[in-house]
Amino acid sequence: MRVRLRRVRREGTPVKTSVSRSQSLDELADYWDRHDLADVWDQTREVKADIRLARRRYLVAIESDVIRSLRRLAPRRRVSCGLLINRLLRERLAS
Repeated sequence: MRVRLRRVRREGTPVKTSVSRSQSLDELADYWDRHDLADVWDQTREVKADIRLARRRYLVAIESDVIRSLRRLAPRRRVSCGLLINRLLRERLAS
């Protein structure tokens, strides 16, 4: 899942974070790979952020006899049909 934070900046102006002073996402990632938030907690401040978690959905053709079987199986496993399909696909791809 991807989280997108909107930060306004003028083109060419580096965005620096208050703690890491990083100027790119790579620098930011490197900083937090080496540091723990507990070590710099006193340097942080509360901010408001507009976070929108986007989830993508794909339409896939499933044969009617297969979907009937999935709809019967899902309640027995106490999951939604969509969740069951995703789990079965993940299991199959992992093997």
